[in-house]
Parts: sequence; structure tokens; C-alpha cells
Amino acid sequence: MLRLALFLTLIASTSLAEPACGPHNMVKETLSKNYGETVQTTALTSEGQVITFFANDETQSWTLTTSSPNGITCLVSAGNAYETYSEPKGDDT
Repeated sequence: MLRLALFLTLIASTSLAEPACGPHNMVKETLSKNYGETVQTTALTSEGQVITFFANDETQSWTLTTSSPNGITCLVSAGNAYETYSEPKGDDT
């Protein structure tokens, strides 16, 4: 919860009831500098939003954001206990 409060302060949202948002480059830099998080994956929604998942392998912190075409990125969720895994490729039968 402290992590979320710090993030909200850093992004400088106008109200705690509103999502924490800011220019994409600022959000990316804040996550990198303060949490050591880097982009792990991105996806494009049917509405034209870009979903980005940031994480830090060492601390296991993560942040999920959504970005609009105008370059504004908003915090969706954040947490801990991030792990990576990969499923075997090929026939599962």
C-alpha cells in the first residue's frame, strides 16, 4: 500500500479518487528510477489503448499501466511477488 501511495504522489494526480496518470515517458522513468521496473510486455486493446506490464526481477515488484493514443499513461495496478515462467513449446499431448 505504501508503494501505491508513493506512486500516486510521484505521478501527481489531482485527486486520490482519480487514476494516477501522467505522460508516458515520465511514468516509465519513475518506475525505472524508483522501483527498477522495466517493460516486460505490451499489448494493444481493441479500443486503441496500450497495456504495459513493468516489473523488477530482483525485488519482484510490478506495475500494470494503460496508455491512450495521446501519450497519457495511467496506473491500473501494482504489487509484489512477480515471477516469470515459460511453458514448453510444442505439442502438449
